[in-house]
Amino acid sequence: MFRIQHLQWLGAAVVAFGCLLLGGAAILTNFNDFKRSSHGAEELRIFVTVLDAANAISAERGPANVAMAARPSDLARAQANLAESRAQTDANVAIMIEALTLHHSGDEDRLTVIGEVLESLQIGRRAVDDVIAVPLAERTTQHVPQAIMAMFRAADSAADLRNEVSGHLVPMTPQIAGEVLLASSASALREQAGRLGSYVVMTLVAPRDEDANYALLMDKTNAIILNLWESGLSNAGLFTGSEAISALVERVELDYLSDAMPMAIATAHIMGPTNGMSGGSFTDQYVPGMASLVGLRSELVDFSLKTLETRRLQARQAMINSALLSALVISVLVGVAVMFRRGLFMPLLDLHGEVVALASGDLGAPRQALHAAREVNDIFEGLAILRENQREKRRLEDRQRQLNLRLKRLSETDTLTGLLNRRALMQRVDVLFRRAQITGEDMAVVLFDIDHFKSVNDTHGHSVGDEVLAGVAREIAHLIRPGDAFARLGGEEFVIVLRRVDLETALHLVTRFKTQLHRKAVQRPLQLRITASFGIAMRVATSGETWDEIFRRADKHLYAAKHAGRDRIVSDEAKPGAQRIA
Repeated sequence: MFRIQHLQWLGAAVVAFGCLLLGGAAILTNFNDFKRSSHGAEELRIFVTVLDAANAISAERGPANVAMAARPSDLARAQANLAESRAQTDANVAIMIEALTLHHSGDEDRLTVIGEVLESLQIGRRAVDDVIAVPLAERTTQHVPQAIMAMFRAADSAADLRNEVSGHLVPMTPQIAGEVLLASSASALREQAGRLGSYVVMTLVAPRDEDANYALLMDKTNAIILNLWESGLSNAGLFTGSEAISALVERVELDYLSDAMPMAIATAHIMGPTNGMSGGSFTDQYVPGMASLVGLRSELVDFSLKTLETRRLQARQAMINSALLSALVISVLVGVAVMFRRGLFMPLLDLHGEVVALASGDLGAPRQALHAAREVNDIFEGLAILRENQREKRRLEDRQRQLNLRLKRLSETDTLTGLLNRRALMQRVDVLFRRAQITGEDMAVVLFDIDHFKSVNDTHGHSVGDEVLAGVAREIAHLIRPGDAFARLGGEEFVIVLRRVDLETALHLVTRFKTQLHRKAVQRPLQLRITASFGIAMRVATSGETWDEIFRRADKHLYAAKHAGRDRIVSDEAKPGAQRIA
């Protein structure tokens, strides 16, 4: 029988282990997808900081161009705008450096490129500042173009870093490679659009014989812009399926390709030869048309982040689903194994267990024998009858035990107050005295009775008197310490045995008892308040005094308290035979 059981469980374990392997493989695959998506999202956020920094470096050329071309009356405002733009660029570059160094601190090549970006940016800014420092009337035609070209080199360094980061990101996130490349192209488009505007500014400040050179550069830049647009960005809305990106593609076509860019080219051809427009005026007209380029880049990045986050959540859900499916399969296998165990185990094995349980005193409901023969069921029925007889016997024994406990409580408890009676008190005193002999602790016996209790009975009747007795017990009982004994001796007389006390402690405790009786109405319907007289006798651990001896001293002190006018506490004094009245 045990061999069959073990073989069944072994088979179920093998199948369950196989399912665990398959489920574990699926979970591991989905976990790796989840991990790649999470890491890819982090790398994409780093890439966004690079795009923001590159865009800020490109955008800084606009205020720089305006400041270099500003008339003296407009120079202060132009310089303020340039300072604000530089502060924004510095903030974006700082965020980029923090992100790159935090996650790629050991990449020496990347650190080198970052250093080149910072160095070229500082060179470009110094060139711009040098131009602004020269009075407008004293500048040569080469000052402004040289400064703009220096800023171009800073933008080129940022573009190199952008391309390096995107080249690293695409293999890590193949699921959004298209979106990353589109975002990178949008950033490059913004840079080329800025360069086109800078070339126009050059034509506006350069002598006529140099316009042809800038025209060639403009034509080259114009071709790059159109190539970037036609090679993918124009279809970004279709590729991503995003309505927001489709709307921005339309805005770029309307605001930039159909308006700002033709305006720039026309300005260069018409105004360039005569320098008929200032660089600041042109920049003010041209830069707003590039806003949609920045918006397209930002929307592509946001779309990529959302796509990657969706993939990450899908991978996590797939991982959870694989775990749940594996758990479900294993649960089904366990269930099937349990069903086989119940159906194939011989009923005699259950019968053996029932006999052993009954012999051990287990009288719980027997298990039902499934698929058992009639003879075996007859044996189970006989065991059930025997078990029921044993249960009935145990119920009678429990009932007898409870009755004995109840009788014992009744024999030890004062029925009116619920306190110990004289018999139970003597048993407790015997235990306390023997313990005091072992531990060496001092004790006090407090005897008290209610003052003028007879007048309470005569005035209000014995039922009210009984309520007064119960009230006194109730008010004093909750002040009794754990381990002390409180009993009613009869009538209105009570006794308290205090453990581990000296005379001063005993007086303090008894004063609390007396004060409690002053404060509380012991019979609530009539708000009756009573007083009591107390006698305290101390028992030193080494004295060897018996209960009768110490009780007689407490009774003597109680009598003295009554004689002294009641509502008093009389106790032993330090000198033998003396008394203290409180």
